[in-house]
Formats: sequence, C-alpha cells, structure tokens
Amino acid sequence: TSNEERLGAVGDLNYTINKGEIDDDILVIPGDNIFDFSFTKLIDFFIEKKSPVIAVSDMKDKEIIKKRYSSVVLDPEGKVTSFEEKPEQPKSTLTCPAFFILPRERLELVSEYLFQGHNPDAPGHFLQWLCSAMPVYGLLLQEKRYDIGNIDSYNEANKLFEERE
Repeated sequence: TSNEERLGAVGDLNYTINKGEIDDDILVIPGDNIFDFSFTKLIDFFIEKKSPVIAVSDMKDKEIIKKRYSSVVLDPEGKVTSFEEKPEQPKSTLTCPAFFILPRERLELVSEYLFQGHNPDAPGHFLQWLCSAMPVYGLLLQEKRYDIGNIDSYNEANKLFEERE
C-alpha cells in the first residue's frame, strides 16, 4: 500500500506465483519495455529446451551494458555460459531485457532466491543467480524493443515512435 511496503519486482513475482497458486509455465515480461513483436519464437525455444529460457538482444555497445544492463554470453547451442548484471567489464554486448520463461517445475526457485536474501527488486539479479544454479538458455531476438525504465529512455522511445508515425 506504500513505497515502504512494496515487494520489488521479484517479490511481486513470488507473491503472484504463491497467492495465485500458479501451477503452469510462466512468461515474465517487465513493464518498463515497449515491444512490437510476438513471443512465439521464445516460447518455441522454451518447448525445445525444456529448461528456463531468456530473451537476449544485442546492445552493440559495452559502455551501455556497464551502466544499465546485464552482459550475457551464449554457447553455440544457446546455453548461457555467463550472466552478469551491470558488470564493470562486460564480456559481450548481449543483454537480457528480463523477458524469460520459467517451467512450472522451477517456480519454487523464485521463493528460494528470496529466502536466501537476494535482491527482491531487480529481475536481472534473479536471472544471474538462476544461471549460476542451473542450465538456462538464451534466444537472440532481432526484433526491436525499447527500454523505458528512466525518463531519458522513455523520451527517446517517444521520439522514435513519433518519427514512425
């Protein structure tokens, strides 16, 4: 009911899973993104891998990764071999915009992560932890998505969409 009582993004996910008695695979999409594509490829990839999967995009700039994003490294089969949230020295320009799918058999990992005292707000920290705990696969999406998590990126996205009209 107030900022002081909020649970954080991962805390909210845990609350929803438990309060809603979710017993199914879940697709998580953060609200601070705009996208105009289907998640069919990611869902098909999830079905193929039978494991947690993340969407990956190429920021093409390591400096941006340092300040605001995760750095992700994939092997040739798409397995995540490295996931670091806002690293000092990014290993790649690939990032995860926190779009991910968890299988029903792994939903308890959200509670476990929080029980261990990890960051309840930033989904990237949960995904970094998840990638260190078990095999996670990433699918590089070529489609556009726009991060609108701060006023500058929001204004930039607005400008791009105005130009498209």
